[in-house]
Amino acid sequence: MKSNGKIYHLNKWAVVHDGDPYRAPEARRISLTGFRDNEEQQVITSEIVEIDGKYIRTWSGSIYILGEINEEYLVWMKKNNIKYDPENPISLKDEEDSDG
Repeated sequence: MKSNGKIYHLNKWAVVHDGDPYRAPEARRISLTGFRDNEEQQVITSEIVEIDGKYIRTWSGSIYILGEINEEYLVWMKKNNIKYDPENPISLKDEEDSDG
């Protein structure tokens, strides 16, 4: 996984999309939100471009290592029957569909 040299730990993270109501769901930009390292301000990353387990590379080239998940996001996942695998916490829809 290539990096721009910036590697962060992200805690209390959740997956978010750009929210553009005019964009088709499959074309929405998927990003992360959470707290980097020991920063107190919540951030939103650039678009996710590569996933390797807990390592996420974004469009800017930064790599985020996922730590603790946001509890509200985890509840939302359970309500929507989305499995949570701590070792592979994020999977994009097209990755799931490519299995069969």
